[in-house]
Amino acid sequence: HSPTQRGYTLYMFFETKNSLTMQGDIGVALSADKGATWKYLGIALDEEWHLSYPYVFNYQGQ
Repeated sequence: HSPTQRGYTLYMFFETKNSLTMQGDIGVALSADKGATWKYLGIALDEEWHLSYPYVFNYQGQ
């Protein structure tokens, strides 16, 4: 899990395991204090298949 920085906010994307389906989803958390504390934001990506090893990048400024 490596954080991605956008401005002064760090975002961390990571694999989570859905306890009902036993499937991997991608979760996201943010830190506004250089990684000292993190706030879990929820599931960023949920598909019908198992997801893992998120790779995050900027595309056209987004």
